[in-house]
Amino acid sequence: MMNILPKESNSFNIIGYSKWFSDSKLVADSTDMQSEEEEDYNDTIQIAACNNSEDIPVIYEKKIFGEYMRQENIHQIKNNANLDHQNSISELDRDMVINWLLLTSISESLSHHTIALAVKIFDYVIQVIPLDRSELKIYAATSMLMASKLEEEDSTVICERLCSLLVIPTKNLLVKTELKILHILDYDLRFITPFMYIEHFIAHHTSPRNNDLILKLKQLSKAITYASILSYSSTQFTSYEIAKNIFELCLYYTHIHHYRPDNECCRHILNALSTAFDETGSLRSIFPYLVPIFN
Repeated sequence: MMNILPKESNSFNIIGYSKWFSDSKLVADSTDMQSEEEEDYNDTIQIAACNNSEDIPVIYEKKIFGEYMRQENIHQIKNNANLDHQNSISELDRDMVINWLLLTSISESLSHHTIALAVKIFDYVIQVIPLDRSELKIYAATSMLMASKLEEEDSTVICERLCSLLVIPTKNLLVKTELKILHILDYDLRFITPFMYIEHFIAHHTSPRNNDLILKLKQLSKAITYASILSYSSTQFTSYEIAKNIFELCLYYTHIHHYRPDNECCRHILNALSTAFDETGSLRSIFPYLVPIFN
């Protein structure tokens, strides 16, 4: 089996939040350590655009993946230790909220990076604090708002739209919830989604000249990733685990590999693909790129 583990480095950037909070105490620290292998990363992949302004520090680089993986493992241990908080939140409740979040995000034309990041934040929050069923949607909406800021979407319009959907007169409730989430996260947003790993995998394991294969892998992985983040079981695995198995499934479905990964994470992903179909067995419209695979 091919090794698709991202190369580790001590040089990394942290997703910043300084655009939205002027108080330095509320801003995630940024660490910029020199790496002996820095020259190896001249082909840095910028998944989220970053301009010259200090107010927009959002950038994902190949050399930070090792640090994100380390942080995810730490968060996963904490999550597993706090699963008792989930007793009042059923799998059905979570699925309904995530479906609402997904459909709302699509209707607002948010990018798939933003959608996945919103789900990631929401899933983390519900695992570390106890929430009533009535609070789930407001936390999901706030997660969407935070993700839109981090991915440089038009958060002002999104905030107004969310207030309208939630039938709340002002954005104060969203702001208070956002500050509470930031407090829970210690104002240190270190989240990475499966999409970001997958883009790295595709770039690393395909020729830039093979546009057809790159497009096919991107479309297929996007569809499968959407299916996986809809599943409650996605909270049991890190983004790296999910992305690695999705990428290997894509290689299998496109006949590049003749074997299919067989592990617990992959089985959960395959099970999650059932969400791509409606009650009649028809493929849902949000998964058009799965059509060639299942025809």
